Amino acid sequence: MNININYRLRENPNLLKYLRDNSYWYKYLNRNDYYFKLFEEKMKEDYKLTTKDKLSNFSKNLDMIVKFMDILK
Repeated sequence: MNININYRLRENPNLLKYLRDNSYWYKYLNRNDYYFKLFEEKMKEDYKLTTKDKLSNFSKNLDMIVKFMDILK
């Protein structure tokens, strides 16, 4: 595995956890650096860290607050 990839894995705990949970990614990351970008994207999708997921979560929280405010009126 490239030193740069190894360093990037160590600085992000989510990436390291995902790699340990899905060990088949070791094979791809050892073969080519290109797979690291795919690896990051897949981790973000699985852990729901994409912008779309964050906006969806914010929307749900905002909706819940609005409902509480309606109940308190």
